[in-house]
Amino acid sequence: MALVLVISACESASQFPAPGNIAFTFINSEKKLLHDYQGNWLLINFWSVSCPPCFEEIPDLQRFYQDGHKVIGVAMPFDRPDSLMAAVKQTKIDYPVAIDLEGKINQAFDSVTVIPSSFLINPEGRIVKHFTGKVSYDQLTQTIQALTKEHK
Repeated sequence: MALVLVISACESASQFPAPGNIAFTFINSEKKLLHDYQGNWLLINFWSVSCPPCFEEIPDLQRFYQDGHKVIGVAMPFDRPDSLMAAVKQTKIDYPVAIDLEGKINQAFDSVTVIPSSFLINPEGRIVKHFTGKVSYDQLTQTIQALTKEHK
C-alpha cells in the first residue's frame, strides 16, 4: 500500500515550460500527446482511487471541463486499472482519464507525491500554476482570469 500525503495549498509555477511531449493513454484506449492540447488552457490533475480529497474535487473538475476547458485526470502509478475503471464509472467522470502504470507522466511532473495535485498549463504550453491539494472551480477560473489580465 502506498502512503500519499494529502494537503491543501497553492503555489505559483512561475510559468515554466510543461515537460516534453508526454504521451497519454486514456482508459478508453485513446492516445494523445501533450502538444495536442496547445492553444487551450489545460488542467492536468494527478489523483488516486484511494484518495478521498481527490473524489471531493471531481465535481469541480467536471464543471471546469463542461465549461469548455481541457482536463486530463492522471491516475497514480499504483492504481490498478480495474479499480480505476470502477471509480471512473461510479463517479461518472466525463473528462479524459489517463493510466500511468509505468509512472512516466508522474516523473515528467517531478514525481508527484502529494495528491490531489494539479498543473494548469496555458495555451502557450507553459505551466502557470501548481495546485497542491483540492482545487475548486472558482480557484481555476479566477486563476485563468487573473493570468489572462496580466498578459493583456
